[in-house]
Amino acid sequence: MRLTTGSGIPATDEPAIVRCLVFRSFGPTGLQQLHALEEYR
Repeated sequence: MRLTTGSGIPATDEPAIVRCLVFRSFGPTGLQQLHALEEYR
C-alpha cells in the first residue's frame, strides 16, 4: 500500500498501518503474534 505510486504514506507510518490491518483481520491474538516480531514492537 505504501509503495503504491502517489500514496504519500511515509515509511515511518508503516508499523502502525500493519498493526491496524493485523488487528482488524486477526484480532488481539494476531496482534500478540505480530508483537513477537522485533520490527513491529
